[in-house]
Amino acid sequence: MYVCHSARVLSHACVDRDGSDIYCDLFFHHSSQLLQVIFFTSAAFVDVLRIVGLSQKELRPVQRILDVVFTTLVFPMAMFIVAIFWPLFLYNRELIFPAILDQYLPSYINHFEHGAIAMFVLIEVLLVRHESSRFSLASAIILSVGTSYMCIVFYVAYMSDYWVYGILIMLKPFQRVLFFAAMFGLVFAVFTFGKLLNFTVWGQLATSVQSSPPLQRKKIR
Repeated sequence: MYVCHSARVLSHACVDRDGSDIYCDLFFHHSSQLLQVIFFTSAAFVDVLRIVGLSQKELRPVQRILDVVFTTLVFPMAMFIVAIFWPLFLYNRELIFPAILDQYLPSYINHFEHGAIAMFVLIEVLLVRHESSRFSLASAIILSVGTSYMCIVFYVAYMSDYWVYGILIMLKPFQRVLFFAAMFGLVFAVFTFGKLLNFTVWGQLATSVQSSPPLQRKKIR
């Protein structure tokens, strides 16, 4: 149901405000959810392949990619969104999620997108062992994805003279730089929290491939 609704709202993602320009706010609000849909669909497909008889050795490369994606992108992005979205939304929703978007995203979808996503990734950590990614690899991925996202935000602002997040309108240029730097810091803090949580739940089984003997790296699903 969520996927179908997302497809519908994304088809209407270009919203005409004040009869002047076209903006695509909904794209930014769906990017993390799209990543989660792709990840969990891929993980389910791998489980099906395991059930039909593919060996752990054959599935190992794909599973490792899923581990990297989950520990460096899916978990940090989900927790980051919850941590940053709701304080700003409760303080002044126009800073993060303007009221005009309610006609495209009902309140229950809004709560699902910006709340339930944290529940899903926490359940995933508790039920499925994911080998933690090295900090160097995680840093490269987080910085690459985060910088790309930031460039898109600045590109939209440059081309249309509009900031997709209201809070950026209130900030001066140097304050925007500090704001994004703080956001990167928060993402890395969330990544570290996920790594510690993964280790707390799974112990040495959650250590990376480079430091784990083969017997300890047997996947648990």
